[in-house]
Amino acid sequence: MMHKINIYEDSIQGSKSLANLLVEEINFNINKKGYCTINLPTGNSPINLYKELSDLYDQKIINFKKVVLFNLDELYPITKKNKESYYYYLHHHLLEKTDFDKKNIYLLDGNVKEEKLDSFCNAYEKRIENLGGIDIQILGIGRNGHIGFNEPGSEINSITRKVKISNHSFKIISKTFNSSEETPREAITIGIKTILAASKIFLIAWGEKKSSIIKKAIEQKVNSNCPASYLRKHQNVEYILDVKSSSKLNLNRIRKKS
Repeated sequence: MMHKINIYEDSIQGSKSLANLLVEEINFNINKKGYCTINLPTGNSPINLYKELSDLYDQKIINFKKVVLFNLDELYPITKKNKESYYYYLHHHLLEKTDFDKKNIYLLDGNVKEEKLDSFCNAYEKRIENLGGIDIQILGIGRNGHIGFNEPGSEINSITRKVKISNHSFKIISKTFNSSEETPREAITIGIKTILAASKIFLIAWGEKKSSIIKKAIEQKVNSNCPASYLRKHQNVEYILDVKSSSKLNLNRIRKKS
């Protein structure tokens, strides 16, 4: 199945373009049903995107009052005040700079007690379902192919749950903590099934370090060793890449953006 693969000069141009696409998608859904559900990631890849969305809000090109926000994943255990939490990240990079309504923000809680975690995850799934599913899903991709914390080996029918962080991901995450001892070894993530139920999916990837996994995700066999490859089973996926992250793809298949 062919998906849209757009290549930009760099992450700034790609983020600008994606921000404008999101404005269109958000307004389309709000006009259609009165609100729009969106699921957002964290990490380095979307930082410029959130800056662009904040700028568009400042310019009164978009408002977020009718946008219902979920997030993709969260470290576990971790408190909301911890600057390495994804709760803190989303507030710092986007929520504090825009007009999301607090009653429309549903973020995964890394501080839920262990014995309540299953019911929390089930309730999260139910809330998404009750709102008619996710309209717009934004994803980054890990160098081992994970989307969210759906690490290699994740099943296509997985839903929101607690997971072990792979050794590969742990090494990367631990660089931002004071020590590996302080770094959480588990996470909460929405599942592959939850992601694939979204109406529209955008996957973003920047830089040479993502080029090998982007080739696997887009061109090689769909399999659980590269969870991002499951996206090829979805009808409406758009890949937002830069020249470096797309450098190993077969260019004959690609639509390049200026």
